[in-house]
Order: sequence, then C-alpha cells, then structure tokens
Amino acid sequence: MIKCVLPFVIDSGGNALDLYNTAPNFDRFAHLFSWLALTTALGSAVSVLNLNRNIVFSLVLGFGATTHILWEISEFIIMQMGASGLQLSYNDTIEDLILSLIGSIIGSVLVTTIFWKAKLMP
Repeated sequence: MIKCVLPFVIDSGGNALDLYNTAPNFDRFAHLFSWLALTTALGSAVSVLNLNRNIVFSLVLGFGATTHILWEISEFIIMQMGASGLQLSYNDTIEDLILSLIGSIIGSVLVTTIFWKAKLMP
C-alpha cells in the first residue's frame, strides 16, 4: 500500500528539494501521478469485493476527487496558520484540482478496464 503515501512523499520531497520552484511542471506531475497512484490503490482494495464495474469506477473516482479536495483544504488551513513558502494562488489550486481529477479519471479507467480484464490489480 505504498501508493497511499506517495502523495505525501512526493509533496515532501518536492518541498525539501525545492522542486516546486526549480523544476518546471513538477507540481503538475506531482498531482497527476499522486492521484493516479491513490486511485489504483483503492481500486485494488475494492476489487476483492466483487462489485459491479460501474460501481467500482464511481467509488474510485469519487475517492480521488474527495481526497484531493481535502488536500487543498488542508493546504489552505496551513497557509492561514502562517506557513510560508506555499505560494498558493487561486490559479494554482484550480490547476491542482484539474490535474488530480485527471489522474483520478485515468486511475479509475485503468482499474475498470485493463487491470480488471487482466486481473492485474496493482
């Protein structure tokens, strides 16, 4: 279940190495890949429940969207508490939401198509 901690590892590593400021598109990669990993992790967990494919798709996508909204809320709270260096803006937040949703959609599609057919749930 290492995929469940990937967003935190990627975010912490990116901050520690200053990649958000020095590596073009790191923020985009981090959000897309993190939520792709999270959703495929959840997909593998619910796959043992023998649920309908459409239900699994909806659960996985809903999980991805909800967890990212909670992520952005936590960033907002941290910023309001006085943390510096986050450089959050409305544009950044919306872009993060879009990329994480795309990662969640890709993860949901992978879980309910390729991994589903091949029984290769990661």
